[in-house]
Amino acid sequence: MHYRITIKGHLDHHWSDWFEWLTITHATNGETILAGVIADQAALYGMLIKIHDLGLPLIAVIPASASTISLPARLVTKMKRLRETRAQQAGYRQ
Repeated sequence: MHYRITIKGHLDHHWSDWFEWLTITHATNGETILAGVIADQAALYGMLIKIHDLGLPLIAVIPASASTISLPARLVTKMKRLRETRAQQAGYRQ
């Protein structure tokens, strides 16, 4: 499912590895929006724990429709490769 997570303050882009599947966008109001696909409730909970561990004030967690989020090309490529690798490991062909 697609989510938009809003936190107070601007999160540096060097944290993008930590938030691997999410894009980091700085809003003009001083907030940071983390947006993208989060696989399930467990993954969402893990993401919220990361935000908590960084001491970031959480403003909102909003499920978003796929049409409101555009993923960067590098992320789409990375996700495709990951699916292909998992399929190969499981013995499937795509």
